[in-house]
Order: sequence, then C-alpha cells, then structure tokens
Amino acid sequence: MKTNRILYPEGKRISASDLASSLDIGCFHPVTVKGRTYMVYHYEGTLNKIDHAVVLFSYPAGAFGKKKALRVFLCSDTSLSDETILDYYAHRWSIAVFFRSHKRYMGLNAFMVRAAKAIDRLLLVLALAHFFFSSGLDRILPFCCGLRLCRSSLGAF
Repeated sequence: MKTNRILYPEGKRISASDLASSLDIGCFHPVTVKGRTYMVYHYEGTLNKIDHAVVLFSYPAGAFGKKKALRVFLCSDTSLSDETILDYYAHRWSIAVFFRSHKRYMGLNAFMVRAAKAIDRLLLVLALAHFFFSSGLDRILPFCCGLRLCRSSLGAF
C-alpha cells in the first residue's frame, strides 16, 4: 500500500507515513520472515473506503525510522497474524515481479483476452518463456538478461 494512504487511528485523520514517523521503537515488535527480521507495528481499524482492516508498518531491523525503508502492507483478513501476512506478501512479491517483467519485456499489457481458457493458455506460454529465458540457456540468468541474450543472438525480434 502507498504510504500516503489515509488512516484513522482513534478517529484522527493521518497518512500512513506520518503515523509511522510519530511512533517510537517501543510500539514496534520484531517479526522474522524467511530468515530476515523486521520491526512491525500492527494497526487495525478504519481506512478510506475500508471499514476494518489490518495495516502493518514494517522496517528492516537495521533501518528503523528511515523513511525510504518503510513498507506498509494492507490485509482485509483481521484474523491473520503479522507473521502470516508478511509471509503471504513475500510470496506475492515474486509473482508481482514476474508479471511486471512480462509486461515490460514480453508485451503482456497489450494482450486483450477475457475467456478463462485463453488466460490459462497465455499464462502457460508466458511461464514457459520465463523458464526458457531464465534457465534454458545453460545457465541461470535474470529474465531480462536471458531475453536480451536471446534477442542479440537471434537478431532483434
């Protein structure tokens, strides 16, 4: 979620970044996800256009208070623990990077398919292309580097 999102702690209107900067280290608790520790503040309450949700303010353990290090996560399921929410976002991030790469390098944003079967087929082709450009060249490369290498060796297409 963007840090300029408006929250209403105790009925007071404030942006997420302003609320985070007003909190001291004692309000945060450590949460470990995938071997990395984060300092997390748990807000549960009202946001603009959302009646009740959880918002997690997260700093890497060594970067508490640095404005650029702040990450804010929104979850509508208030029954989940802070660890579970951050773990879900850790998995979600790799999926978001996958789609951003395909939008940028493979033109995914230009496809206009609506049928479920067409979407399934498109995702399968994109996953195979991702695998080929990342690891099908006798070495593991980031997707964009593998794609660039194939394009240069086959001529621009």
